[in-house]
Amino acid sequence: ADAPYRMLPDDIRKWEVRNSAGAMVPFSTFAATRWEYGSPQLERYNGIESRNINGSPAPGHSSGEAMAIVEEIAAKLPPGISFQWTGLSYEERLAGSQAPALYAISILVVFLCLAALYESWSIPFAVLLVVPLGVLGAVLAVFLRGLSNDVYFQVGLLTPIGLAAKNAILIVEFAKELYENGRSLVGATVEA
Repeated sequence: ADAPYRMLPDDIRKWEVRNSAGAMVPFSTFAATRWEYGSPQLERYNGIESRNINGSPAPGHSSGEAMAIVEEIAAKLPPGISFQWTGLSYEERLAGSQAPALYAISILVVFLCLAALYESWSIPFAVLLVVPLGVLGAVLAVFLRGLSNDVYFQVGLLTPIGLAAKNAILIVEFAKELYENGRSLVGATVEA
């Protein structure tokens, strides 16, 4: 129907359609209109009815802990109901699973750069042996203070790794110089 004939719900009573015999039949013989109340806003996610739930962790708890609790509760929902993370929560889940791979690639790149710098495979290995000690110290300090493993901790973890590696580079460089000047390996290592 043209726009003026479909502006109001009662306009459907004015419509006619052709039946199988070719005669015109009023539309109201098989259709009716009535007012019903519905949601003023329909929320959809990926084309499916959804509900948006927002929240934040309680003081002293990380967003990762809050998300784990929500996942635990969502696992108890009846069949046919599911959940998905969106926005920052989705990005956090995605980034959280990539952190170990990123640390491994970073250590590999640092190892290869040090190997190129010293033209040796053993010296970079000795330098990188101190990195787990720096990580252990940072993790132990955070654990003893009762702090959470959040994004700030993971970014801050790079600082002791870098400082430990820097000190190891200086010590190895000094020990290498002493060894090349005639000191014994043990003597150069102890003095460095």
